[in-house]
This record gives sequence, structure tokens and C-alpha cells, in this order.
Amino acid sequence: MYHLLTIYTHAIMKKIILLFLFIPFIGIAQTLFEFNTAGNLEGWDVCDSCSATYPNTTDNTGALTLKYTGKNGNLIKDDLAVNGSTYKVIAITLKNVAATGPDEIQVRFPKNDLTDAKETFTIPQSMTEFVTFEIDLSGNTSWGDDEGNALQDGLGTDDGLENYIKLVPRSGGGKYNGSNEEIIISKIEFLEELSPLPQKLDYTFDTLDDVEGWVGNGKLEEDISIVVDEGLKIKFYDVSLATDGKAAIDQPNYSVDPSAYQYLYVVYKNESSNDTFRFQYGTEDGNSSISRNTSAGENPLLINTTGAHVLKFDFTAVDNWKLKDYAFDFNIQIKNEGFEAAEAGFNEDVSTPGTFYIKRLLFSDQNYDESQMINNFTLDTKNTASKEANIVLSPNPVENTFTVHSDQRIAKIEVYNSLGQIVLTGNNNTANVNQLHNGIYTCKIYQADGSVTTKRFVKQ
Repeated sequence: MYHLLTIYTHAIMKKIILLFLFIPFIGIAQTLFEFNTAGNLEGWDVCDSCSATYPNTTDNTGALTLKYTGKNGNLIKDDLAVNGSTYKVIAITLKNVAATGPDEIQVRFPKNDLTDAKETFTIPQSMTEFVTFEIDLSGNTSWGDDEGNALQDGLGTDDGLENYIKLVPRSGGGKYNGSNEEIIISKIEFLEELSPLPQKLDYTFDTLDDVEGWVGNGKLEEDISIVVDEGLKIKFYDVSLATDGKAAIDQPNYSVDPSAYQYLYVVYKNESSNDTFRFQYGTEDGNSSISRNTSAGENPLLINTTGAHVLKFDFTAVDNWKLKDYAFDFNIQIKNEGFEAAEAGFNEDVSTPGTFYIKRLLFSDQNYDESQMINNFTLDTKNTASKEANIVLSPNPVENTFTVHSDQRIAKIEVYNSLGQIVLTGNNNTANVNQLHNGIYTCKIYQADGSVTTKRFVKQ
């Protein structure tokens, strides 16, 4: 039996080998372009009004430098050969150095009529760190439908590949007319799907103009903002001016590992009669939500309050949270279920007038009881101010290492760059920032009693 099987196998292999001789070689498309070799642009071309140089003229990180010297500069790849149906995301790692540099980049690729399909993303100016921007092209019907590429290539038929792509810097929604400003690109990569969002557990809302990535949903009387000693301000329309739908805020920038952090604490002050707080989240299996209203038997939402209170959400018995790998796309709705929406002419529940403040929002692996919640999260303003006054970060400015001096034990520190991204963490009162680029950073200081203080420092 063994010998028969061997002979049979040899016969099959011979046929396979002969068949293979007639199969044309199919190359594997390059999906990762790292600009870290001197003089190698990885097949990308630059236009007449810009130039690409190596090494990087701003810092020696080995990144390709695109130095725009005229309007409408662009970077082009006309032999890309990427399957757009499989690779639906383009990830660009860059640093926009100048304060007067472009404020957006447009990704262009052919449509069936030989005009350009366009997807645009914004970029900050005066960047001190490299940041990766991921652009989902799957929503554009021209990406993955390569008839436009076939026409542009003169092939007449589809070959299943996206061959032509262009990156165009822009400013103010139009052409970029700057000169001698640099965008430094270190990597371009095509991905099958968007990468998981970075994790963020603690939103303290204690720094002016820093809403920590949250955005209003357009049904608010004014944009969300930070009020000193109060937190994130959410102001509702007068009912007579409201439209159908609840006032809400969204968090599209960060995620949480729900299997590790199964408690959510919300420190709030509710200066309204809105009686329901709804927290919605997405997982790999879709959206779910959990709510708290004024009639909850334990830890109810309070209305028309003058001081800070804490809502506690326990997900330990919620399978669609604790058994998932990834929670994201957070949405907080604040509404008045006691308001007779239908009688007022609305099709659904609405938010009624007033203001709601969120002082802190914390995802945690700790199960605090009521007294611990009060002690840890609802410190009064004078006490908080006193503690902040007793915390000193020095030296400031700092070149290598700084130390946080405090009466309390320091449990953790987090350092954020100007984009709000964590660039350094530590579990004691010292941090070495030697590897950080020069600039202004924010340090969040977590003390053993649960209080959090923010300090800014200059790296030089």
C-alpha cells in the first residue's frame, strides 16, 4: 500500500510540475513602501514643483523628505499594482513640519471617466512627531473597480489592480501655494482594514480647549467645551428650537479592551431635568448600549444638581462587553424620557434645556463602592486646587529627565504630545524624555488617592 501510494504520488507530482510550466508567474504586489534607503524613492515620482531628497533635512530619521517649492506639489505612483478589493486602506506616516504648511492631503485615483476620484484627510501643522493617518478608501466606488486604471493604462480590459495613485497637499480646501515647507513621509502602506484605535482609559477634562477627542453631534446649542473646575460642558437647546433626536457626544478616536476593563465611572453635574444617561459602544459584533435613569434603584442619575456625583456602570455581567476584544465608537446620549415628546411634535425622545457637565470618565478594572467613588472622584474644587499646588514637575524646561514632587505617592504618569497621543508612560515619579522631540508636552499625574493633575512642560 505504501509503495502504491508513493508511485501514485509521484505521478501526480509529475503532472503538477508539467502543469506549472504553463502557468505564468504571478508577482506579489508591494503594499509597504518604507523610505529609509538613500536615493531610493521606492518607485514613487515627484512633480516638477517639488523635490524628494534623502536623508531627511529636518531630522536624521531616514525618512523621505518631500520639500514643496510650488503650488499643487504631489507624489505619484503609476505602477502600484495593488488589488483595491483586498487592500482598502492607505496608511501614510508623516510629519508636517512648518506652521504654514498644508492642512490636508488629497488621495487621488482614476474613475471610469478618467477624471480623479478623491479622498481628503486633514493634517495638523507644526508637527514634532511622526503620525500615521489611515484613510479608508472602501467607501469610494472607484477604488477596487479598476476600469479607470485600465483606461488610463491603455489596456482596454481590467487586470484587477489599482495601478495609479497620487497624493496632493492642499490648504484651505484649495491648492497649496506655499514654498520651502516640508512634509516628511517615512512610510506608505496599503492595508486590508483599518487598524484598531489606540486605547485611552481616563478622560479628565481639566485642560482648557482639550475635549480629549470627543465631538458633539450637532444637536447641541453650542460646541462642547471645557469649563474650569466643571469639566466638559454639554449645553442643550431650548425645546422650542430642538429637532428630533437626543443631544449626544461621540468618541471616534480611542478604544478600550473590554475584557480587561469592566467598570465605567462617570463624574458629572446635571444642571438640567434630563433624566437618562445612555452609553453606546461598538464591538466586533455591532453596537450595544447601557442606560441609567432617575428611577434606577441603585446609583440613579440625579437631576438639577449643584455638586459632582458619580455614575457607575458594571459590565461584569454584560457578555457583549466582557467577552469582546475591542470596544470603540463611543456615544453618550443625554435625554429626557419623562418629557412627552410626541405631544410636543417630536418623533422620538429629545434633550430638554439645561447644561450637563462631565468632570471625568474612567474605564477601570477596579470595583469601587460608593464611599470609594466619592473619595476618589468627587474631590471639591478647593481640595483639588490645594493638591495641584503641592505638585511640582521639575526641571521645566527639561532636556533628559524630570521628577514629579508630591505629598502623595505617584501611581502613574502619562506624557501626551500636541496631538493628544500618549508618547510615554511610567509607574513612578520620574521620566526620561531624552528620546522625545523638542516641543510642549502635557503630563497627567495619577496619585495614589485617585486624583489626577495635569502639568505642562517644555522638552528642549
